[in-house]
Parts: sequence; C-alpha cells; structure tokens
Amino acid sequence: MGMDLRYLTRTLRHQFTVAEARFWEVIRNRQIMNLKFVRQHPIPYEIDGKLNVFVTDFYCASNKLIIELDGSSHIDSKEKDEIRDNILTKKGYKVIHFFNRDIEKDLPKTIEKLISHLKLNS
Repeated sequence: MGMDLRYLTRTLRHQFTVAEARFWEVIRNRQIMNLKFVRQHPIPYEIDGKLNVFVTDFYCASNKLIIELDGSSHIDSKEKDEIRDNILTKKGYKVIHFFNRDIEKDLPKTIEKLISHLKLNS
C-alpha cells in the first residue's frame, strides 16, 4: 500500500483544477500567516477495522487543518463528504471547504475567509 499511495499522491499533485492551481499559488511557500501547506497529503483512518486513506487537497500540519476545494462533483457526494469530515474531525483535524467557483470568481475573498478561520482557530 505504501508504494501505491506514494504513486497516487505524486500523480495527484500533477493533476489539479484551475481553482486548485490558483489557490495553491497563494498559500504555498508560507505566504499565509507563515504557515506551511502541502498538497495531496494522505491521512490514514480506520472504519470497521479496515485501514483507509483520505488524500487531502491541502493540509497544514501545524494547525491540523484540511482544506478541501469542492467542484460540481461534490454536489452528488455530500453525504460521503460529511461522513469523511466527521471521521477526520473525531481524529482531531479541522476541515474547511471552499467551492471552486468561489475561488475562480473571487480568490481574494476566499483567502480572507481562510485567514479569518486561521485566526479564530489558532
């Protein structure tokens, strides 16, 4: 599983949406509150004794913050997203979601929301 997971995360790092690329350019290299964010970070979790892995869109280890960018495909998977978010929250992670369309339409406003969240939860 280790090699397959490494291959998956490396592959995902090279395949991203326009919104993910724009968002990444703003948060990478400690540009937001000097916090380090990474892309496509794997987080293992267990359900019914079975090991699973959730690959985050963006992750900040110092804050245990997961940022998910949701496109139109998440409309149909809302229940699945809620289950996953609950599992991760129980493990001590904070999960926030932004819509791709909001990033594409008004990236500065999305970054303001991220900074507000970070200030409130630091």
